[in-house]
Amino acid sequence: MTATAATASPPLDTPPLPWSAIPEPPSGPLGHTPAWLGYDNARTVLQRLQSYAACGPLARVRVGPVRMLFVSDPALAGEVLSAPEANYKGAVYILTRVVLDNVLLLNGEAWARYRKAYRGALRNVAPRGVAREVTARFTDGLLSSTSAGAGPVQLDRATNRLVRDIVGGFVAGVTLPDELEPHRHRVQYELAAVGIDLQCQPWAFLSPRRWIALRQSVAALRAFFREAVRERLARPNDRPDILNGFIQLARAGEYPLDINALQEGIVNFFFSATDVLASTAGWTTWLLATHAAEQERLRTALANGPAELDDNEYLGQVTKEALRLYPGYSLFGRTTQADMVIGGYEVPKGTMLLFSPFVTHRLERYWPEAERFQPERWSGRALGAPPPAVRDQFLPFGSGLRGCLAAHLATPLLKEIVAGIIPRARLRAVAGHRPEIVYWGTTFSANGLPATITGISQPFSK
Repeated sequence: MTATAATASPPLDTPPLPWSAIPEPPSGPLGHTPAWLGYDNARTVLQRLQSYAACGPLARVRVGPVRMLFVSDPALAGEVLSAPEANYKGAVYILTRVVLDNVLLLNGEAWARYRKAYRGALRNVAPRGVAREVTARFTDGLLSSTSAGAGPVQLDRATNRLVRDIVGGFVAGVTLPDELEPHRHRVQYELAAVGIDLQCQPWAFLSPRRWIALRQSVAALRAFFREAVRERLARPNDRPDILNGFIQLARAGEYPLDINALQEGIVNFFFSATDVLASTAGWTTWLLATHAAEQERLRTALANGPAELDDNEYLGQVTKEALRLYPGYSLFGRTTQADMVIGGYEVPKGTMLLFSPFVTHRLERYWPEAERFQPERWSGRALGAPPPAVRDQFLPFGSGLRGCLAAHLATPLLKEIVAGIIPRARLRAVAGHRPEIVYWGTTFSANGLPATITGISQPFSK
């Protein structure tokens, strides 16, 4: 299925080579700095990293004062991401914590403590019923609008709203009102910007107007979720959602029984899950809209296959292949807190490490016909949710100490979304449309994902 991985490390008895020996991509007279500056360049970072991957498993890049190491070898990425000294958020994130106070940006013991609590809050969460119910209403709405002659649907925008409602449901039993969407979008945008603007062009964060707008959006969203916490504490229920998970931990003395702490927990989960799942769901429906034969085969598999979606082989193949081509975590970064040896090279303390599942999953040295949507490449290995670890050159949820906390939920939710739409609606991409892939926290299409939708005359039911 996959080609032999490129050698990531020399023999153990070989002394490490110096940092300067790591291959460096070609650059102009000013080095790599011009390629990283500005809004447009920030959005095309994935294409730039794809060119760096031509250097081999490692590529070193200097952007002004920033020293970067891009790791494209999946096995080596898994090794590095499991090393404590490579699993820190850089000092530039401190500025964002002042505004967002996001515990996901913590380091060291504090991060380990919150990670344990967050995993506990997830222990009894059952989001599939929410996803099934919300997707059914969503599909009803799609079919109603298209039967009324509404024209093509932008799949990315539509699935964004769908996922937003699903995540709000299993996080806290809430639906985000439309007037809060601009605030949600701004906060999500700035969370992405922190990994791009602030790292390579910090002056972009000097605008007081930008900070004031962000603070206002954070306050609006916190107020909404704080009210959800107050309501739940005043009128307890037994919903298997994340809010109840935090409340149970708090009553057991394992988490603060404090409205602000409970609110922050569900806010962090809401933002961590929404854009990642929305991006993958949008691209998955687009892949099916552009591959009529695979869409029809999936529709047949859902009609004739097992009632349990987790046992449906072809659905598993489709979702895994979609996650390969469009992983929710397209890019993530770390900062080394000590000198390290990576891939047989000396890497100094303070180096920014970049890893991109989007790039690695599209390298021919690991994946023959890498750009092709080919679900059958997962034959015999499609079932089960991918963990936050490297397997089969595959790491859609990161790996190691800071891998996705809710990775075990993402694939089942994606399956529920796909299985709720495809049996009832036929998707067809608008002819001639070519998505303009850009990156801003997740991978999306700058020019949308337009598709026509028609109802299936005799949808099956189980």
